[in-house]
Amino acid sequence: MNRRHARRSKKLVITFAATCAMFSSVAIASAHKLGNLVWKDINNNGVVDSGEPGIPGVRVELRSTDSSALLRVLETDANGNYMFWGLTGKDYLVSIPTKDQPFNNCQSSTGTVGSASGLYEPAPDPNDKTKDNDDNGQLSADGSAFVTSKPVVLRPVPADMQVNETVDFGIFCAAGLGDYVWEDTNANGQQDAGEPAIPDVNVTLLDAASQPVSTTKTNGAGLYVFDYLPPGTYSVKFDAPSGMIPTPVVGDINQEKNSDADATTGRTAQVALVEGEFNGRIDAGYRRQLLALGDMVWRDDNDNGLAEATEPGIADVRVTLRNAAGTDLATMTTNSAGRYLFTGLNPGDYTVCIAANQLATGGSLAGMRSSSGSGGMAVTGLYEPAPAANSDKDSDDNGTLQAACVVSSTVTLTGGSEPTGESETIGIADATADSWKNTTIDFGFFKIPTPSVTPPPVLPPTVNVIGTPKPQAAKLVITKTGPARVRAGHVASYVITVKNPTKTPASGVVVRDILPAGMSVVLNQKAKGLKAVFKSGRVTWTLGTIAPGATRTVRVSVRIGDNVKGILDNVATVNAANITGTARSVAATRVTPIPPATPKVAG
Repeated sequence: MNRRHARRSKKLVITFAATCAMFSSVAIASAHKLGNLVWKDINNNGVVDSGEPGIPGVRVELRSTDSSALLRVLETDANGNYMFWGLTGKDYLVSIPTKDQPFNNCQSSTGTVGSASGLYEPAPDPNDKTKDNDDNGQLSADGSAFVTSKPVVLRPVPADMQVNETVDFGIFCAAGLGDYVWEDTNANGQQDAGEPAIPDVNVTLLDAASQPVSTTKTNGAGLYVFDYLPPGTYSVKFDAPSGMIPTPVVGDINQEKNSDADATTGRTAQVALVEGEFNGRIDAGYRRQLLALGDMVWRDDNDNGLAEATEPGIADVRVTLRNAAGTDLATMTTNSAGRYLFTGLNPGDYTVCIAANQLATGGSLAGMRSSSGSGGMAVTGLYEPAPAANSDKDSDDNGTLQAACVVSSTVTLTGGSEPTGESETIGIADATADSWKNTTIDFGFFKIPTPSVTPPPVLPPTVNVIGTPKPQAAKLVITKTGPARVRAGHVASYVITVKNPTKTPASGVVVRDILPAGMSVVLNQKAKGLKAVFKSGRVTWTLGTIAPGATRTVRVSVRIGDNVKGILDNVATVNAANITGTARSVAATRVTPIPPATPKVAG
């Protein structure tokens, strides 16, 4: 071989070696690739499940992390697969742009139903190739793309870093629902102008099996939303705001600006959502829970101020409700059972009035007076003036006679704090919860007895004999005296005098002292050796015969109860075996209350 040829041969060898090195480098570079799948993540769990299809025709873009320049663009095939070939060893970003995609109203899988974030938002590391068929896309921070991966690292060595076929993208075409909770002030089930939103209401999303899916609260504008939901069937449950109840459901769940929450359960009907649908028509209206006040007007036959089983209600009595300022709010008449009930009341102070003109002739309470608790002996007593109506005590008299009406004292109604277990308002249908109504405001009326007039006896004709006087019938006069005023808790003494002004003896004479409620005997005097007998609020003296022109006197001392006030009428009566009728005398004593104790000043 000549030199020249030898030199050329060497050159060829060198050239061949260089060429081999070049092709080897190209082969190594061409071995770098990445891909793999864009699929519809129907249940938004971030993992490819059986039955979840790939999405064909999705535009996929490739960029280098060290430059924003677009390197490659392709579309997924019929199975949703993609692959970028012939790459070099460097870091890449794979993104799916927003425009011109074969899906609408969709987003990147989050891995958590009902949430914009979760196990797969932000996405896991795409370089962990032990995890395939999971979502590697996350929302683009700058909004430049629909979804993008984290950096995908390709390197010439080791060989397993030349290829990454696990960069998958889950596309979730979510459904959603919402919308509004408001105060339905007129309780018509419709959103009307001026009705305010209700913030901070607890709202729960339920699935087709009525199991909780997610919870949220209404915002300051009364709005709520459940988003990122798989297509399916859902219902919504609202927790009633404190002191409020749902208004009636009007229309159906697909109607706008109506209340959809059931008045009992707070739940709506179920609604079916398809991919990409948002139902913003599921609303709930609430009204403030209102209170009620009642309940009975009855005939207090024994005037003890307590309603008893045998004492009937009084029908057709006009009852008026007043506010704290004394303004009449409403008037109704009692039903056949003597019951009344004012409903739809806001929390506050009220009084109940029964017009006093109904006590006059022709009125529904003609011939009656307000119960006094005196057993029919006096117009005042333990129940006149009546005890406080706000005590929540049931079936007792709460009415005090004033100039224009028999009126209760102030009743304060507070939602959820009214007495429970009291007697029901017979004959009046009412759905107000027991703790939201007070049915203890009762009024007793006592039928005033008609005085009995005993006609004079018919006597046989008397034959007057000249010089013989006509017989005179016996007669007794009784007088009871006592203090005009006494303080509660003190002792009062009374003197009872019986005189026979006639010329005929009075035989079998009995004196009775009828003590009103609030008095109790502490001392009584013997009359000619006969001690008085005290029983059932009466003191009785048996005096025998009172001769013509004679006078007998008895005395009694009583203690006035600490809480008694007003006028006490103390009635004394006298009867005789040979006298028809009863004579009586009344001693009226005004009781003044015990003054409050004066605090001692040290020093």
